Amino acid sequence: MSTEGVREFGPFGGHGGSYWDADNGETRLRRIEGWGRSWEGHNVLNGIRFTWEDGKESNIIGHENYNWPSMIELNPGENIRDLTVWAGYQEGFVNGITVDSDQHPYPQTIGVQEGGRFPVPPGDWVGAEGGYPDHGAAEVVDSIKLKLK
Repeated sequence: MSTEGVREFGPFGGHGGSYWDADNGETRLRRIEGWGRSWEGHNVLNGIRFTWEDGKESNIIGHENYNWPSMIELNPGENIRDLTVWAGYQEGFVNGITVDSDQHPYPQTIGVQEGGRFPVPPGDWVGAEGGYPDHGAAEVVDSIKLKLK
């Protein structure tokens, strides 16, 4: 699949865990599921899973946690107005992600709105990966880099 129009934003978060890549070319994301937990005294994303408009689903990055589920759903043709990652910068973990769009009356968040606030320019969200070439997730989502076109 061609990805020449994809832009990357980040990395956000720390240097722990193993590298991961949730990629499906330039196909738009449809659903982002998140699970949170308390980790080392902070509310963080315990796990995350991506589903694209064509139905392809990523593996769970980190771990699923039924105690604190959340979800972002994007409709076909929905435009993201504001996309924010909540995390440490080059340290800590990913705390959450918030999306404000033209089709939902309120912003949708997975995880929590804690830590540093890192706005990402709007666009079609197509994927994500561990924020660093050799780090990204283990017990929690340590880091993330967003892919948009």
